[in-house]
Amino acid sequence: MTDNNNFEQMELFTNFDDTAPSSINPMILAFGTGPPETTCETCKCLYSKKYEPNIYFKCSRRKDTNSSASDHKKHWRSCVRYEPKLNK
Repeated sequence: MTDNNNFEQMELFTNFDDTAPSSINPMILAFGTGPPETTCETCKCLYSKKYEPNIYFKCSRRKDTNSSASDHKKHWRSCVRYEPKLNK
């Protein structure tokens, strides 16, 4: 009986880009980057929706699809439409 357990490892994703759209603010892709060293967390357009026990962040400048497709990450770099939150 011969040993047929010699398999070659294939590289499936040779052109994998770590900066794929899922890791970049889609607003930057559409409009460009905002002020240096600013994130969406300090923008007045960021709001949250609470569905116990989770909180989902959204941007008022994007269409809200009521799904993860429109979730917005607080740590994303801000876009050109950045507006600082007003401190009350």
